[in-house]
Amino acid sequence: MPHDLVTYDNFRLSDKTLSILGGYFFDEINSIRQYYSRENISCLVNNPGKLRVNFHGKLKDGRIDFSGAGGKFRYFAGIDGEGQYDLNARLQHAYLMQNNIESDPVKYGGLSQLREFNNQDEELDGFELVRLEVERIIDEFVGWVY
Repeated sequence: MPHDLVTYDNFRLSDKTLSILGGYFFDEINSIRQYYSRENISCLVNNPGKLRVNFHGKLKDGRIDFSGAGGKFRYFAGIDGEGQYDLNARLQHAYLMQNNIESDPVKYGGLSQLREFNNQDEELDGFELVRLEVERIIDEFVGWVY
């Protein structure tokens, strides 16, 4: 069959195709960046009628959880194709780490490390470390994608 002739050893995407895919990646990550922005999270918490099932996480005790699909990568979750960079797992790890820090600050290093990512005077919204991880992903892949 013809598709058996194509292997990773002899398969190459053109620079133009890679540029287009890089643009799609940054469109997706910018969408995720906007989803976790302080302004968006605040708007959703203050206007629960805007929350959409399966897109937004559930609202509980004035916080949105990590369960919604809107804040996750859909197309570029494993950008290297081998699963070494599971970007959704990285976001979830940041979310869980923040939960650990907030629930037991003494054990996990104190709230001061969260406040340094949070303009110091604003209330924590549960996504400070997720926002930091999104920025790390952007920094990590900007040279690789473009």
